Amino acid sequence: MCKESLRLLVAYDNAIQRFAAGLEALLVVRENASQEDYARLERSVDQEQVDSEVARIEMDTHCAKHGCSFSQGNRRLSESVSSTT
Repeated sequence: MCKESLRLLVAYDNAIQRFAAGLEALLVVRENASQEDYARLERSVDQEQVDSEVARIEMDTHCAKHGCSFSQGNRRLSESVSSTT
């Protein structure tokens, strides 16, 4: 794994964590938030999902182009996280 692929993996992990936190926040506020507040948070979570997909694509593209690879454990982890989105 090169430095760039590691940087991209960290960026992907951070994006997934932000997306997961946003989903949790939606679940917490869904019954008590105004429609406007809920819609605003939902749009933010939607953007976080897009950001996590962009980060995954950048990581996968770099690895395919440069022949970088992750250990099986790291790759399975990132795949399992992305399959839950």
